[in-house]
Amino acid sequence: MQRRTMLLATASAALAAGGCAGPSVNDYASEQPALDLRRYFNGIVDA
Repeated sequence: MQRRTMLLATASAALAAGGCAGPSVNDYASEQPALDLRRYFNGIVDA
């Protein structure tokens, strides 16, 4: 029983740590066309 609990805790920790990893800004730095916020939000913006 203790071995099963330890295995479950280890698997949960691995999944939680893996959830923090994700794309970074550098992954998209060379994408084209470049995002131009002035052109993207051209016009009236209501929030």
